[in-house]
Amino acid sequence: VGLISPLIRVTTLVLHWRKMGLAIEHIKSDQNHYVSFICQICHNLAELDAMVTGSCSHPFCRSCLSDWTSKSRECPTCKVNLEISNGGPQPCSSCRKFTPTSGMDLRPLQIAQPLAHACMTKIQISCPHCTNWVGNYGLFTEHLRECSKIRVEEPKIRSLAANGPASSGSQQGNETSLSNAATLKEKGNAKFNKGEYAEARAYYDGAVEILGEVKLSSAEDRQTAASLYCNRGATHAKERKYDKALVDYDCALRIAPDFQKAYSRKFKALSSIGLLQEGNSCLEAAVANIPQDKTLQEDLRKIKQIIDGIDMTRRFLQRQNFNEAKESGEFLMTITDHIDAVLLSAEADASVGQIDTAIEKCDFVLGKHPNHALALKVKGYAHLVGSKLDTASAILKEALKHDRDGNSSAKETYKLCRKVQSDLTLSRSCTNSKSENSRTNLKQVLDCYSALLSEKSIPPKTPLKCFLYIERGEVAYQLQQYQLAISDATLAIGINPRSVRAFLVQCDSLIGSSRVVEARDTLRKIKQDWGCDNEKIKKAYSRADFEYKILETDKELRAMVSEKKKPDSNTTVEKRPEGGSRRNTAPQSSLGIDRDFKRKNRATPKRHSEPRSGKGKKDLSPTPDKTKSGSRGLFRSKSRVKDQERPVMSEEDARRRMSMI
Repeated sequence: VGLISPLIRVTTLVLHWRKMGLAIEHIKSDQNHYVSFICQICHNLAELDAMVTGSCSHPFCRSCLSDWTSKSRECPTCKVNLEISNGGPQPCSSCRKFTPTSGMDLRPLQIAQPLAHACMTKIQISCPHCTNWVGNYGLFTEHLRECSKIRVEEPKIRSLAANGPASSGSQQGNETSLSNAATLKEKGNAKFNKGEYAEARAYYDGAVEILGEVKLSSAEDRQTAASLYCNRGATHAKERKYDKALVDYDCALRIAPDFQKAYSRKFKALSSIGLLQEGNSCLEAAVANIPQDKTLQEDLRKIKQIIDGIDMTRRFLQRQNFNEAKESGEFLMTITDHIDAVLLSAEADASVGQIDTAIEKCDFVLGKHPNHALALKVKGYAHLVGSKLDTASAILKEALKHDRDGNSSAKETYKLCRKVQSDLTLSRSCTNSKSENSRTNLKQVLDCYSALLSEKSIPPKTPLKCFLYIERGEVAYQLQQYQLAISDATLAIGINPRSVRAFLVQCDSLIGSSRVVEARDTLRKIKQDWGCDNEKIKKAYSRADFEYKILETDKELRAMVSEKKKPDSNTTVEKRPEGGSRRNTAPQSSLGIDRDFKRKNRATPKRHSEPRSGKGKKDLSPTPDKTKSGSRGLFRSKSRVKDQERPVMSEEDARRRMSMI
C-alpha cells in the first residue's frame, strides 16, 4: 500500500509525457533529422503513435490533435480544411479505426507513411527521468517499463493484485481472485482492440499475477489462465517481439494443452520469423491433441504444401534453372506470404532480370523485419545482378553485420561484388591509359572481361551480364576483333532489346567488317521502332548512311575503272615510238574523225633552238598566243599529247579521290 502513492505520481508524470510528446531538450539527433516530426500544437517531438494529415502531411500528437479537432476543422500548421468531402477519398478501415474524429482526413503516421515513421523511431533521445540512458526514440517506451526510477503500471492493477486470496485454500478468496483477473482481462481486451498494446499488456500482467496465487482446479479456470498468457503473447507479437510471444504461448499450452487459439498464434509467430519446420511440428501436435478441429488440419495441409514448394524453388535455384524457379516462386506467392517464400521468389526474379520486382519483395520483408539478414542479402544480390555495384556493396555489408550465424550466404555474394568492382576499376584504368603498351593493356582487359563472363554465379539473363558483354564488345572493337564484338553485342541485345550501347557496338563493328548495308538496315529499323528520339541512334544512322553512300560510289568507280581497262574490239592501238607519231589502223569513230579534222586545221608550230647564252642573239621562235583559238602554239602539242595518251585512273586514285570528297 505504501508503494501506491509514489506510483500514482510517477504514472501521472509518464502519462503527461505521453500526452504532450517529448521535450526538445532531450533530443540528441541533428535538427535536420527531427524538425519534420515536431508537433505544432505542443511544440514537442510528436508521440510515437502520431497522426498525420492526409492533404498536407503534417504530423501531430494523437492526444493534441484530438483536442484541437474538437474546436477546429483546420490544420494547425497550414490552416487547410481537414474535413473529408462526400466525393473525396475515404480513409481505409485500418486508418478509420484510429482516427480520433470522424469525418476528418487524418491517418496514423505508421500506416500512412511507414518510411517516415521508421525515420522518426531512429531519432536519438535521452531519458528525461534517468541520466544514463540514450537510445532510439522507438525504444523509449520499452525503456520506461524497465527504468530504475519508473514502473509504468496502473495503480488500479496493483490494488486488484493486492486483493488476492486471503488464504491459499479459501474458496471465497479464489473466487475473488478469479473475478479480479477477469476484470483485468476485459480491460486489457478493450485496450488491445484500440491498438494500445502496452497498456493491454499491463492489465494482462496484473491478471497473470493474481492467478499465480490461485489453484486452478477446474478446466474453466485453466482455460482462463491460458487465455491470459495467450493474449499477453499477442501483444508481444503485435510489437514484433516474437521471442517473448512464444514464451507466453508455451505457458498457455502447458496450462491447457487443448487450447486451439494458442496453437494457431504460436504457428503464426513461428512462421513470421521463418521457422517453418517448427511451425509444422506445432500444428502436428495441435492436430494430435485436437483431432476434431478442421481449421488446424487445413493449416497443417497448407504448411506442408508451402514447405514442399519452398524446397522445390530452392532446388531450382541451386541447379540454376531460373525460369522454373521463378514459376515455382510465383505459385508460392499465391498461397503464402511467408518470409522464406517471398525471399526465394525475389531471388528467382532477380536471376531472370526482374530487378525491381525482386527489390520490392525484399522491401516487403524488411518493412516487418528491418535487420533480416537474408532479406538484406537477397536485396544486395538483386542490386548486384542489376549492375548497381556500389549500392549492392553497401547493402551486403549491412547483411554481414546482422548475419551472425552465417546462414544467408551473404559472404559469398559480397566477395563476388567486390571482385566485379575491382576488375571493372582495373579494366577502365587500362582502357583509358594512353601509354605505348595500350594494345597490350586492351588484351588484358579483354581477358578480364572474359573471366567475369565465365563466372557461374552471375545468371545469364541479368543486366550485369548484359553490361559485361557490352564492355567486352567495346574492347574487342578497339582491338579490331569485329566478329567477337558483334557476337557480344548480339548477346547483350538478347538480354536487353533496347540497349543503345549494344546496338552502337554492333553497328560500328558491322561497318568495320565491311557489312555496311546490314548496319544501315539495323539502325533504320531501330530508328523507326523506338529510337526516333535518341540522338545517339540518329548520329549512328547518319554515319552508317554516309558509309553506305561511299560504298555505292566506290562500286560505281570500280565499274568505271573496269570499263576503261577493257580494250575496244574494233580498235587496235600501237605504241608510238619515241619522237614518232601514233597511228590508228582501225576505222575511226566519228569522234576521232572530228578530232583529226580539227588537228589538220591547226597551224603546226616550228621548232626553234634556244639561243646560246652570251651571244646576244635574238630569239626568233614564235610567241604562243593564248587568246587565239585557232593557233595555240606550244600549247597545242601538249593538248595533243593529252588527247592521245590520256592515262587511265587506277583504283587507288579513285579511292583517294572519294576520300577527298
